[in-house]
Parts: sequence; structure tokens; C-alpha cells
Amino acid sequence: MKNMSSGERVVRMLIGGVIICWGLLAKNWWGAIGILLLLTGVIGWCGLYQVMGKCCPFSKKEEGKKDDNSKSCGCVGGK
Repeated sequence: MKNMSSGERVVRMLIGGVIICWGLLAKNWWGAIGILLLLTGVIGWCGLYQVMGKCCPFSKKEEGKKDDNSKSCGCVGGK
């Protein structure tokens, strides 16, 4: 289940790519953090978001439509 919007995914992939390049140029292992950002951007799911309760960026509530079924998104907790 994806819990990121397409815009957020693009930003994560760009920042992840920049961090990876910086790590390679600086010959520093901290650039490996970019792999995590790139991976979560590609798959569209962030485990930390799920733990914090952020879910369903595409829910009807955010689009201004009434959503009678709070668990319609299939996320844990139905948020």
C-alpha cells in the first residue's frame, strides 16, 4: 500500500540521488542514506509514515469528498 503522493516520491528520489552522488564524490558511507530515500521514493511506501499514522495521501477526505468508510483505504488503523 502506497502512503506517499507522487510529488513527494519525486522529491525523495531527487534528494536520494543527490545524496548518493555526494557520498560517492566524498568517498563517504553517509551517502548510503540516499539509497533509503531513493528506494522509498521508487516503491512509494515509507515504514516510518505508517508508524506515525500518515496514510492514504489519495483519500477522498483530502479531495474534499465525503468518505463514510474510514477503512476504505486499507491502511492499518484506517487513517
